[in-house]
Amino acid sequence: MNKLLVASPLRLPSAELLALLIAIASFLFGLLVPIYTDEVGWRFQARSAIDDGVDRSIGENCGPNTLAVVPLFIQPLRYASATVNLAFADPIFVRLTGVTFSLVWLTILWRLTGAIAQTTRERSTLRVLAFSLSSFGVLPFLLVLSRPEQPILLALTVSILVATGAWAQNAPDSGPTAAAGRAAIVVTCGALALGYHPKGIVYMPMFLLCAGLSSSRRASVCARFIAVAALVGLSAGAMQDFG
Repeated sequence: MNKLLVASPLRLPSAELLALLIAIASFLFGLLVPIYTDEVGWRFQARSAIDDGVDRSIGENCGPNTLAVVPLFIQPLRYASATVNLAFADPIFVRLTGVTFSLVWLTILWRLTGAIAQTTRERSTLRVLAFSLSSFGVLPFLLVLSRPEQPILLALTVSILVATGAWAQNAPDSGPTAAAGRAAIVVTCGALALGYHPKGIVYMPMFLLCAGLSSSRRASVCARFIAVAALVGLSAGAMQDFG
């Protein structure tokens, strides 16, 4: 009877979970951020799926980039973007897309911090730091802006997750097939970064590094070499056609 009268202590959320909840709340407040011109203008690149494979830049009135020919490997992304933008043309979807992408990035970041941590204490520390900094000041409101930096950041974070997962202390000893799959993921992420904006070329060294570290076994050297060569080739084609 006395045990029933004793109130059970409240279980408070862990520090890492609390930091994650604060970051999610901060990003959800980003729904109130006004829509800026930059969030709409860069979507005009999707018109290349309509205008015979040509990007019509709104930032230049003349010059070689005025009518830039889109590389062939980017065309599927352009057609997909054009379809989505035409189907969801209301401005509210611009903000919803930005917030959704930012929440997806938080999910990937949660996985990344868990993959690189070697102990429970280290994992908690990394997550508290990562999600606290993500919700610091006006950064959450910048991260929800639906600009090409968002998909590039997602692609880069996924690539880092693949690379660090291969070298983690508890990583499974996978064969050549799994190594080729991880390398293909990094190449796909690099191609997506190039497809969303020419500035993806600036981040290509990170994708090359992730491709080179996408597996840790000597038997997978061939897969890593092919992935690096593919990214170099895609970057060269993008630089030539983007001007």
